[in-house]
Amino acid sequence: MSPMKRKILIADDDKGILKLLEIILKQEGYDIVSASNGKDALEIFRKEDFGIVITDLNMPLMDGRELLRRIKKEKLEIPVVVITAGVAPDKLTQLLKDGAYRVLNKFDLMRELLSILSHIFRQNDFVKDASFSYIVRFTA
Repeated sequence: MSPMKRKILIADDDKGILKLLEIILKQEGYDIVSASNGKDALEIFRKEDFGIVITDLNMPLMDGRELLRRIKKEKLEIPVVVITAGVAPDKLTQLLKDGAYRVLNKFDLMRELLSILSHIFRQNDFVKDASFSYIVRFTA
């Protein structure tokens, strides 16, 4: 069995979320291809090989649930992660039955990401302050 491709297809109509995910995942070494709706994502999916698909639930032209179903019909083994601003418990259950690998809440995702970024910047500022303090003491 060949190793999983590190190529990810991301479908989301929210340009800000899409760009943020692209930047973060590219920095982690993943190849990213993106689409702003489910219809375009499905066309791209059919032309290229992906290791994972990340899709928003609510999008124009074709929603994430329909994209999930079509992908699973064509390539059952491809993990599909659904991201959403919120989902009712019965819809969540249905998405998992349809084959979603995981369903993530966008706001939790963003909150966690912002927390991590805040920590990194605080840590970076501390290092800068400590370096400056050392330089002042060393040169005084």
